[in-house]
Amino acid sequence: EQFNYDLDEAIDKYSGKIDIIKGFECEHYLYSLKDYERYRAKFGYKIFVLGQHTIGKHKEYDSFNPKDKDTLLMYANESAEAIASGIYTLFAHPDLGLNGYNHGIFDKYAEKAMRIIYEACEKYDMPVEINANGLRHGADYPSIDALKISKDYKLRYIVNSDCHRPEFLADEYVQKAYDIAKELNIKPILELK
Repeated sequence: EQFNYDLDEAIDKYSGKIDIIKGFECEHYLYSLKDYERYRAKFGYKIFVLGQHTIGKHKEYDSFNPKDKDTLLMYANESAEAIASGIYTLFAHPDLGLNGYNHGIFDKYAEKAMRIIYEACEKYDMPVEINANGLRHGADYPSIDALKISKDYKLRYIVNSDCHRPEFLADEYVQKAYDIAKELNIKPILELK
């Protein structure tokens, strides 16, 4: 609750100068869902960004690590379940599951996994992120191949810095993410509604 208190102080301090919307990136842990609802109801949080960094019954798989097709499909199915929950506003790095899969080669299982995710995003009108942090760190996301098939769906996209340090907020990797979108004729939204 201390973080929330500090955030409320910043909101008051910069009122009229900066619009601050309460939110955070979080995992889809079934045991945390009541907490997320409490943050919304008690503290006024509005944006919950889905970030599937860990998967599995006991969250034993790290999505950044090497994985086989079964683990990749688990990532996709758990992501679709999370999207269907209606809790989240945005899906951060939906193609994170491709990180460490098949040496970066986009095969039929990668396509199947991403189609599971994009179908859920379309059904529940969840925007998908084109993540500049993956570019910044040379990860396997954002995936051009995944973004190409995403165009088969009616999706909203947003470019996000996913910066973990303020100096990365609008760096050259954010521009590279916009360039990827432009090359694929994707028009990102500029704000979440």
